[in-house]
Amino acid sequence: MLKHYPIESVLPRVLGLPNWLAFWRFFSRSVYPLDGRAISLNHLEHDLLRPQFKEPRIHFALVCASGSYPILRNEAYWPDIVEAQLETDAHRFIHNPAKVRYDSEAGVLYCSKIFKWYREDFLRVAPSVTNYIGTYLNLSPSPSAPIEVRHLPYDWSLNRQPG
Repeated sequence: MLKHYPIESVLPRVLGLPNWLAFWRFFSRSVYPLDGRAISLNHLEHDLLRPQFKEPRIHFALVCASGSYPILRNEAYWPDIVEAQLETDAHRFIHNPAKVRYDSEAGVLYCSKIFKWYREDFLRVAPSVTNYIGTYLNLSPSPSAPIEVRHLPYDWSLNRQPG
């Protein structure tokens, strides 16, 4: 990102179309050293961190720099305060109406596709995605109708810090 900044999207474009292969290859290349071996960013996230910690808030910490993902924290995660950092990240993401919002009149919860793609991670700690989000937002459904979940369109533009 820094090498080519300013850019409009995290997806490279070839002939005006997103180049998904180049994007996927960036996250799948085993070039990052860890314990004397090279690993990929995908391996770090999906094979090491998610299985080891079983912590859904990790999805508010690990970001691919797209507009639909959380804002990148401007500090490192530290063992003695990581719980508070993850909680702050989850709260900030779920309280951002561009990522999650609830239409109480219609009984519709609009949320990021992160909750769809990593549904199983959120279900480890809550009976449903709606319940998980409800721990952060006041969701007051009509007594006669359940909350409908709709996923927001995904924004691949570059995630820029506000301000």
